[in-house]
Amino acid sequence: MPQRLHRPPAIPLVTIDPHTSVWCFADRLTDDWPRHWTGTRMTLYGVVRVDGQPFRFIGGPQFLARAAEQTGLAVHATRTVVQYRCGAIELTATFTTALLPDDLDLLSRPVTYLTLEARALDTRPHDVVAYVDMTGEWAVNHPHERVFWDCWRTDALQGASFRSEHQRVLAESGDHRRIEWGTSFLAVANGTAEVVVGDIDHCRDTFARTGVLSPGVLRSAPPRKVDYNSDAVAAVMLALPVDGTARDILVAYDDEWSIELMHRRLRPWWRRDARATAFTMLAQAITDAPSVKQRCAAFDAAVWSEAEAIGGPAYADLLALTWRQAIAAHKLVAGPDGEPLFFSKENFSNGCIATVDVSYPSAPMFLVHNPALLRGMLEPVAAYCASPDWPHVFPAHDLGTYPIANGQTYRDFVKKRGPDEDIVDTQMPVEEAGNMLILAAALARAEGHAEFAARHWPLMRQWADYLVATGLNPGEQLCTDDFSGALGHNVNLSAKAIMGIAAFAQLAGTLG
Repeated sequence: MPQRLHRPPAIPLVTIDPHTSVWCFADRLTDDWPRHWTGTRMTLYGVVRVDGQPFRFIGGPQFLARAAEQTGLAVHATRTVVQYRCGAIELTATFTTALLPDDLDLLSRPVTYLTLEARALDTRPHDVVAYVDMTGEWAVNHPHERVFWDCWRTDALQGASFRSEHQRVLAESGDHRRIEWGTSFLAVANGTAEVVVGDIDHCRDTFARTGVLSPGVLRSAPPRKVDYNSDAVAAVMLALPVDGTARDILVAYDDEWSIELMHRRLRPWWRRDARATAFTMLAQAITDAPSVKQRCAAFDAAVWSEAEAIGGPAYADLLALTWRQAIAAHKLVAGPDGEPLFFSKENFSNGCIATVDVSYPSAPMFLVHNPALLRGMLEPVAAYCASPDWPHVFPAHDLGTYPIANGQTYRDFVKKRGPDEDIVDTQMPVEEAGNMLILAAALARAEGHAEFAARHWPLMRQWADYLVATGLNPGEQLCTDDFSGALGHNVNLSAKAIMGIAAFAQLAGTLG
């Protein structure tokens, strides 16, 4: 299918979750370094040698001036496909993250496949070798933090990893943050490549000059400060046949613990079985690679075709571009009772987690493809609002600041204002009450039953009663456009209240 969005504002590369979401902010992957959505550099570096001549295909020009000519770019829902001309061969680099909503195990698997393929542009044989490396930037929040590194091999695969020195697991929360616990991985199937952890200058320069993967001598023992130019890189070198045979490199991150919900740590969904480890997960990803990539290509084609039929090719391209952005702004975890919970993060706002008026506009995507994900967004909010920690008759705006969901972010601020002072100007009472009721009704329609609403019926009735009493004229309240401040006589809020009451009526009818 043609890609009509020729210049996306950012190109998705490794899109796993809010902590590991890496993009190219430039028009070409050789114009800049890959960056976290916050703009912080998270380096991947790629060079291909064709008959002894090196071409850079990922990363900036600081280490090798000659760049491959980027001749094509297609952004699909789960894949980014980049084509280059490198002398007498065509190189294709495909970044695939299996964010398939009907398979929660795959959706939560923290792996992106970087698949490299080479094809000769003539009839001659060619010697093609590719090099990819990762720095310790992937395992820290700030560049002054220090990392350990390791080079390892298992029965199925080999690779290298970085891990921050101080594993500050779920110690802090905020908006403009990466991660400082867990482990980053660069891995390949056994027998397909060479892997080293080595000096950054030596590894890159030696491969470009000689085509040899050599670690050199590291200037210091671990732990070592990353400092945007760590003296250590995890590097992979692999030969590429010129007949289009695919070679896969896994870029992965195991955070081990993902979310704190009401002071209880939660595992990522794929780790809900206590026997799961990073190495079993990576081995399964290697084994599944052909089928996963095939499923992703089929899903991408189906999403594009359906969207194109509804809104035309421009709409289809926009949907493809935003698919990974939207899903990677969430984290799928195993809840306290083993149920799937799906937590969103407000990015470039204030970092709130499980924000109701963020879940509301994203809901159609999950209602269409897997309502269980919407249920996983609503359950923690309902549980919190039913607890003694939330004393108000309207829903909470959020559950905290990502990745800590121990109670609404503004809760402490409200308490400090005093018991006799109006707290409505710090909340979104009508907005969130309407949102929760509409989402509960939409979920009931998508699932074919109202079990979620039935379990939380006292809350449903409480919120509907609040809207009946307040919705005609909400007074001065915040709405989802909170950058405008509290607005008086907001007709949009009254409309939201009307729809919330109608949604409650639908639920009541469904439940008899």
